[in-house]
Amino acid sequence: MLRLLEGAVMGVPPKGTRHPQGQLLQIDTSRIVIVAAVRLEDVDAPPGPTERQLRDALVQMGLLGAFVSRFDRVVFLKPLAPSELSQIAERTLARATTEAQAVGARIEIAPDAIDALVASAVASNEEGFGGARFAQRLLEEIFVAEDPARTYTVTASVVRGLLER
Repeated sequence: MLRLLEGAVMGVPPKGTRHPQGQLLQIDTSRIVIVAAVRLEDVDAPPGPTERQLRDALVQMGLLGAFVSRFDRVVFLKPLAPSELSQIAERTLARATTEAQAVGARIEIAPDAIDALVASAVASNEEGFGGARFAQRLLEEIFVAEDPARTYTVTASVVRGLLER
């Protein structure tokens, strides 16, 4: 990983899997922008932290200094507020609705469904990923249905049921 971050020339299998006689493609990573994120529980940034303080905090939490030092920028992101999570859930479900139209399905979203998605995201510390996971499972249900071209009503109980799987 460190070589990748340093901008080395890396040998990569052309189809993503190695084969004993397979040729490797040579890729120069020096012009590839790499963005990484790490989530550390119970970490509070000091008020107005400097980048140096953030780097030191990451090292104190267990990340290797050699790894942290390879990134040009280190920033602290605050957890999303419930109103922001609600906006993400609405957008995610709107996108799922559009995708479902490809098979003739129609998705109706009850107001309590958004509240259930937000409550689940807050309870599980998944932030916006819970809504994406729910939308994926909902679309899977629609796409494998015998008759996908019908109306699906998403309620709080549907949200809880699909997220529990």
